[in-house]
Amino acid sequence: MPSRNTPAPASEPEANAGPKRPKANLRKTRVQPYVEPEIDVRLRAAYNALAPRDDSFSDFLEQMLVDRLQDLESTHNGGKPFPPITKRLRTGPRMKMRETE
Repeated sequence: MPSRNTPAPASEPEANAGPKRPKANLRKTRVQPYVEPEIDVRLRAAYNALAPRDDSFSDFLEQMLVDRLQDLESTHNGGKPFPPITKRLRTGPRMKMRETE
C-alpha cells in the first residue's frame, strides 16, 4: 500500500513551469458538492493513500479539481480558462424524474 510520503522536490524545469494551485493571497471560497457515498469513501481512501502528510483533505481535493479543469480547458477551450459566470448554479442532489402514471 503506498504511503503518504512527501514527494521529492520538483526539478528545475518543473519548478519554473508555474504554480498549479491558486495564489495563496486570494481568499478561498467554500464549495460543498453532493456526492454518492461510494465516491466519498473512494476520495477519502485516495487521500489517505496518496496525499503528502502536510496536505489537508481540502488541498488534495483542490489539486484534483485544478488538474481536471486543466484537462477540460485543454480539450474543450484551447487550453484557456472558460469565461467566468455570474449566475447562480443549481446545487443539491440530482433531481429525480417523476414517473408518469
